[in-house]
Amino acid sequence: MSGCGNAIAQHAQRIAAWPGNPASHSGHSESLRAPPQTMHAAGSQASKKPAQARRSGCAMALRNETLRRAFMAIIGTDRAPILRTMLTAPDLDPSAVRRQFSRRAASPGSADFLFAEVEARMLERLDPVRLAPRSVIDVGCGAGRGLLALKKRYPAAELIGLDSALAMVRAARVALAPPQQGFFARLRARGEQPVARIVAADARALPLADSSVDLVWSNLALHWFEAPERALAEFHRVARPGALLQFSFFGVDTLAEVRALGARIMHFHDLHDVGDLLGAAGFAEPVMDSERLQLSWSDAGAMLADLRALGGNALRGRSRGLLGRAHRDAWLRALESLRRSDGRLQLTVELVFGHAWCPQRKRRGDGLAPIGFVQRSSIGRYPRGQ
Repeated sequence: MSGCGNAIAQHAQRIAAWPGNPASHSGHSESLRAPPQTMHAAGSQASKKPAQARRSGCAMALRNETLRRAFMAIIGTDRAPILRTMLTAPDLDPSAVRRQFSRRAASPGSADFLFAEVEARMLERLDPVRLAPRSVIDVGCGAGRGLLALKKRYPAAELIGLDSALAMVRAARVALAPPQQGFFARLRARGEQPVARIVAADARALPLADSSVDLVWSNLALHWFEAPERALAEFHRVARPGALLQFSFFGVDTLAEVRALGARIMHFHDLHDVGDLLGAAGFAEPVMDSERLQLSWSDAGAMLADLRALGGNALRGRSRGLLGRAHRDAWLRALESLRRSDGRLQLTVELVFGHAWCPQRKRRGDGLAPIGFVQRSSIGRYPRGQ
């Protein structure tokens, strides 16, 4: 290879290691340095001025090859493999996730306050939105708390809750069913329907028809999906043109203090990566923003119990046996290092909120978009003098 070719190859390797390159992006370290922000459009943009080079043939070739490779690395002809690398959570065991939440269905514990808090913030974000949905789905509905709030806001809408944990599905059906006994139950019509229909389903394969939903809602569920890009593609498939997607998940800064102590914690997605994925799935006008909550406890044991109630350990490489009291005591001592001057233990939770619209010209599942034709005579003309 000539000296010019060697220079181009070496420069291409440096491009692959740029912080702005999605192929080498690490959302965790970037988010720890950057303050919370809002992103109003998906996609990465970069403006890098090349270094001054001599106007020789080798320098011009290097510059042109650099710009071409940089453009392909940042924009890309097919972003799906890059997004899949960034967003898939290969360390999660889907069956373990279902078991963890099935156990949580029986006794959600005090950690359920976090789901209620995020739900309230999601509902606030719906206040300025003019929407009268005929059908609403809650993906990852849990015990049905969010469906009750959605029914109160949209009483005329048909609601469907979906969850992969069978125990959660049963708990939601009981919570949302009309009363079957007592004086008030006899006064009600016999054919009264429950608040919502609850279905056991995988977010990657929703049992719903194409373009059948006006509002897709998902509260703190996206980070538990084994393949979030497939889940968002399903959301787009079932969304009607003009439908709204509203969701939340834990961001990369969540439980950063415990991670720094050496705990093996599941991967949390970066809001920029998920924003890119929304555009790749076919959604329009995505908006992503994040907020940070500082949670505190007076007792390390209570903190540990609440962390388990939030989902527990569903990593593929988790220990399969009982760890014993010594292991638990060691972690309780380690958590004491998080105690502040006021005597309380503190953890950070990054909440990421996103919404996007299904465009009126909806892209088909094969990636193509329909094209409509109108007669020339039907196109209006301006009156004279305008």
